[in-house]
Amino acid sequence: MEENNNQNSSNTTSEEIKKQTVNTAKQVKDTVKNINIKEEYKTSKDTIVSMFKDPIGTVENVADDKENKFFKTSLFLIIVWAVIRLISKFITGIKAADIMDEDLGWILSEYIFELSTLWSILAPALIVLVYSGIAYALNKNNKKSIPEIMSVVTIAYLPVIVSAIITLLNFISDDMYKITGVFSTILSITKTILLYFGLKNVFADNDDKSFIKKFIVIIAIYEVIAFVLAFAKIYI
Repeated sequence: MEENNNQNSSNTTSEEIKKQTVNTAKQVKDTVKNINIKEEYKTSKDTIVSMFKDPIGTVENVADDKENKFFKTSLFLIIVWAVIRLISKFITGIKAADIMDEDLGWILSEYIFELSTLWSILAPALIVLVYSGIAYALNKNNKKSIPEIMSVVTIAYLPVIVSAIITLLNFISDDMYKITGVFSTILSITKTILLYFGLKNVFADNDDKSFIKKFIVIIAIYEVIAFVLAFAKIYI
């Protein structure tokens, strides 16, 4: 009897995830169509300022927003993150072409139209989706939709997006890494802290001792998925 109940619970969870996946894809498609770049740029800038003033409060506000107003901005930030990765790849190609005396066609074939570049551009979306899917599957109470969790994960990853922008300064001079490396490390640590508090709100778990175990499980599952994807040269 217990085995049947567990199987039914598993089937229900599987069906919920499938339904959420379909709904999320539709919502993403509809939202992307309505993105106003100028408006979202301003919102993103204001969010970054708010993040530096009160990082944990900003993440918790997004997690507590039942209307998920941040979803459009989160998609905009994911797109920006992907574009930054593309720019980084292109600049790397330009520097390599200069050393090897190659032309634009070589840059495009060797750096831009490579499968690894495609996966690098898609990585930001995959990171957010994987974390959101794991959190949705493990969250038994206070069920939030995948788009709502995506907003929380994206806002938590905002320091990483800022770090990606700062890292572009490395192309100016190799010595810039001494400065940008420090900022990148700090921002990466900040991301983990914000992800903890954001998902804690998603789970509506006020007990740190209880949630830290769940958070470790989420990170562990994410790392396992990342490890498996790495075999296909997909790095998240």
